[in-house]
Amino acid sequence: MEDQLNSVLMLLLGWLLGTLSPAIVDAIKSKRETALGREAIENELREFSSIILAACFRTSGLAGQIDRAFLNWQKGKLEADPGNERSAKFLAMTNQLLAFPDDQIAGASQTADAKATLLQKYAVPLLDYRVSALQTFDARHQTSLLEIRRNISLLDSIVDQSREFYRMTFVQLPEGNYDIIRANLGQTYSEYTQRAKVIVDQFMHSGWWPNNSFRR
Repeated sequence: MEDQLNSVLMLLLGWLLGTLSPAIVDAIKSKRETALGREAIENELREFSSIILAACFRTSGLAGQIDRAFLNWQKGKLEADPGNERSAKFLAMTNQLLAFPDDQIAGASQTADAKATLLQKYAVPLLDYRVSALQTFDARHQTSLLEIRRNISLLDSIVDQSREFYRMTFVQLPEGNYDIIRANLGQTYSEYTQRAKVIVDQFMHSGWWPNNSFRR
């Protein structure tokens, strides 16, 4: 009886193994791809955070808003990414600016009145398309990711608006209207700076900043 039971059990296990093998393989593959997708999203966001910090400094200068408080905020973010060569150079420049008196720091800002600049968008395709990987993050970090993506969308909207004002600076307009367009363009630089700072702070607080260890 025992031998018969073992035979039936082995037969059943063999049948189950044969039946489930494709599912097992698919499950393992899906898990591996999800893990790779998750790691790729983390790397993409770390790179994005570094780029957006530099863009924030650029638009802050265009808006004439570089001051000691901004530079100290920027310095704190750069010091959290010591292994990045680009960040190291950026940090050295920031420290050089901080060595100057406040009035000279303010004078270093390039106002939008001096030069109109076309803003750029920076994509996060993995965050947008690897939906399955997002499900592996805990609820808190899923919420954080969605909030970050929402703010990136708002940033892109500012870029669209800024580009339209930038385009209009090349159109023949009455003097008064031209001044209004330039003022509106300068306002988009200020709005971009503020929104970019929100995004950078979200990265830092969420554990996405390069030197932060992400808690799963």
